[in-house]
Amino acid sequence: MAIGFADLDTDFRSPSIHSTVIAFTDLTVVLLNNHPADAKTYDTQRLRKEFLIERVFAPGEVCWTYSMYDRFLIGGAMPTTEPLKLAAIEPLKARTLLENREIGIINIGGPGTVTVDGRTYDMGMMEGLYVGRATDKHPNEITLTSRDAHNPAKFYMNSATAHATYPTKQVMKGTKVME
Repeated sequence: MAIGFADLDTDFRSPSIHSTVIAFTDLTVVLLNNHPADAKTYDTQRLRKEFLIERVFAPGEVCWTYSMYDRFLIGGAMPTTEPLKLAAIEPLKARTLLENREIGIINIGGPGTVTVDGRTYDMGMMEGLYVGRATDKHPNEITLTSRDAHNPAKFYMNSATAHATYPTKQVMKGTKVME
């Protein structure tokens, strides 16, 4: 069942609200902020409840956690037999995932590919890809695939808001990123 922010029974004006987990779908979770003064008093169980992301990967699915901390997205995609296309999720209120965002993708599983606007990047284990904010000319449509369904790629993803556009850049194992 999907819910919206209006469905919450929380006073967002209060400086001491607790973090709340909201499930928009089985594969999209939203974490609301908590007050820093409150977090100082949390024990291990409470810290896990407020900050632990339980589900990052699911076979054949894209899983997202949307955090109210800087509107940050943490995601995992594990394509098996079919390619997975990245799309905007409900909390973004956007037409496309990268309409006002950028994303970093790191493969921590078997060999796979990431296709951005028709250009395919081979992604071995521990290799990454940065994809900048979308433009009219480059909508940055992203599709993820695994080369072997029995040893699937596991694409770990982080996405943040972006106010400028930068080109897609692949980072291969053993290459220098900055000089």
